[in-house]
Amino acid sequence: MIEISSNPKANMISALTLKQGNYSVPIWELEFHLWDAFSNKKFWIGNEFIKLSKKEKETALHTNAEIIAEVSDLLHFAAVSLPADYWELVPGHPSYYWLPDDYILKQAKTIFELCDDKLLLVAQSSGVLSLPSASEYMDFSVQMFQDPDIIDKKAKSQFDNSIIQINTFLDIGINTFYTASDIADNSGPYFPPEQFERYILPYLNQWSEYINNNFGLSILHSDGDIKPYMAQIAETGINAIQAIDPVAGMDIVEIKEKYGSEICLCGNIDCGLIYTGPQEAIYEKTKNLIEKIGRTGGFVLGASNAVERSTPQSHYLAIINAWKETEEPLLSVFR
Repeated sequence: MIEISSNPKANMISALTLKQGNYSVPIWELEFHLWDAFSNKKFWIGNEFIKLSKKEKETALHTNAEIIAEVSDLLHFAAVSLPADYWELVPGHPSYYWLPDDYILKQAKTIFELCDDKLLLVAQSSGVLSLPSASEYMDFSVQMFQDPDIIDKKAKSQFDNSIIQINTFLDIGINTFYTASDIADNSGPYFPPEQFERYILPYLNQWSEYINNNFGLSILHSDGDIKPYMAQIAETGINAIQAIDPVAGMDIVEIKEKYGSEICLCGNIDCGLIYTGPQEAIYEKTKNLIEKIGRTGGFVLGASNAVERSTPQSHYLAIINAWKETEEPLLSVFR
């Protein structure tokens, strides 16, 4: 048994490393977009950030770090994903939570200096291939079978670039990483077994091994129904898997029973439910989830994917209120 800790970061590390004990269930979101909603300050990110002057950008980095510290304390977060690089939801429409390349590390340093004592900071390092985007889908799918060497080169290049990125974060003291690598959709894995074992599994093993050899922690994010590959994923060196996609029929209780002794599970409150509500349903789902699998270690509470900006603040608070009620016996220890 481990000792109960009042430090959220310590609780997160305990969960990711499958420690047993009465530590509080940690909360971590793959991406959290409601910083503004829970703060009286402006959170500068994405297109709004790049319009600022150089001096304003430097100020914004410090403001962002202050907001993350304050809101994380308010919502009892144990970990926070750092802003990553630019990518598009659909062509011409960028995601929300990104910064220009030359400011990603600057922002990470600022947040680290302010928050490292209480928050585990998680950096993105996509070291493993993912299901291709809509614009690349046909070409990629054909190449997997007709020109597999091309996919081999893409997989190796992505892995090599991720190692360079990992090292830059390690240099400033950040050692926890996730790879956003969707390998499935709602109908099942995109990569057939032979391709999974050629293009995905070796790099997932190497990616996690490199991080773990540098005393870090590694997390795989994948949407979709990945049940056919759960056993192989659990046998790799990754510490955790995030999503456990409920829309794709992933039952986190069932997955916990089968693989909970091998890998930490992060998620899996349906983002659609969080968005549409009602609050009562969100509250009950959260409470039941913690009660069913939150006392055996190896579980991190959160949404199944990013908590979008349009999510009602009251809906997200339903998660936090349910967490507070179920964790109250542990929280009272520190009063």
